[in-house]
Amino acid sequence: MSSRRAKRKRYLELQDVLVSKVQSLNLSSSDLDNDVITANEDFGLMYKSMEDRQSELYSRMLGIAEKSGELHSILKYGKQADGDSSSTEETFAMPEEYKGNVGRFIEDSRASVNGHAKLLKAQITEMYAAFEAFVEEWTKKLKDLKEAANEVGAEHEKLSALLTDFILNL
Repeated sequence: MSSRRAKRKRYLELQDVLVSKVQSLNLSSSDLDNDVITANEDFGLMYKSMEDRQSELYSRMLGIAEKSGELHSILKYGKQADGDSSSTEETFAMPEEYKGNVGRFIEDSRASVNGHAKLLKAQITEMYAAFEAFVEEWTKKLKDLKEAANEVGAEHEKLSALLTDFILNL
């Protein structure tokens, strides 16, 4: 009988603290679960945004390649290619500073286009390197998160067993 009273006394002494701590753990765990769900949604949105951006850049590159092909055709054959899309494009006049000097305009334009190509190549190389570093870093961080989640899960299992034991020994 004394053992039963001692257990009951222990239960009453721990009851308020235990309830408070268990409730705090439940609320914190629930908040974390919601934040992880939100983070997963955010990752999905970031991926979609970057995928859309990559697609837009790629489409623009194809458009520039098409314009370059039209110029090749004009220079090589002296005419525009069949199915020329330039009829829907904006027509540009010779800039004022080049009036009367088409050769200088063409030379400056050639140098400008070559500079654009070099810059594009350098920026795409930089983007690729940054992406690789990003993936490597996030892979490490996600591995750490997974390990931490496994540790939390193991602790919850141990706590669950202790709480069950506590209830059974009231």
